[in-house]
Amino acid sequence: MEEGIRSIQEDYSYQKAGWPAQTIFWILMGGVLLWGLLGGLGDGAGVLSQANSIQDNSVVSYASRMRVEKPASLTIQFVQADGAISVSFPQQYLRNVTITQITPEPDFSELIHGRIVYHFRGRGKGLTIIFSQLPKATGSHTVELLANREAHTVSHFVFF
Repeated sequence: MEEGIRSIQEDYSYQKAGWPAQTIFWILMGGVLLWGLLGGLGDGAGVLSQANSIQDNSVVSYASRMRVEKPASLTIQFVQADGAISVSFPQQYLRNVTITQITPEPDFSELIHGRIVYHFRGRGKGLTIIFSQLPKATGSHTVELLANREAHTVSHFVFF
């Protein structure tokens, strides 16, 4: 009987020694969970995964953190959209990110000096263009996007 009591006392001191490590572990797990809920894991819904680039006539909104093979979007809003509108990406960027759909559909596209240029027709006060994307390569991808000759720097971090 005394042997069983000694065993319980030894187990209790062993458990007590492990409590600080368990507390630190659960605090870290809670931090990871909070980071994920805020968008740190690249789901595009949280405040940590959204970024904007603002110029005089255009605003670019995009996911700064993305996951490979998980759809994301890049949105360009033009304040004034009368006449011809063009949006261009470097060809190198499109090797890392596939554009799966463009809404509204461009009138035409062309390749000029290593940049793919999409041409649209503005019909009034504003125009919103949505590029649906699918990242193909992990790592950090920074690109200079031109929206009617206004330069926007777009930076994505793509992870598994």
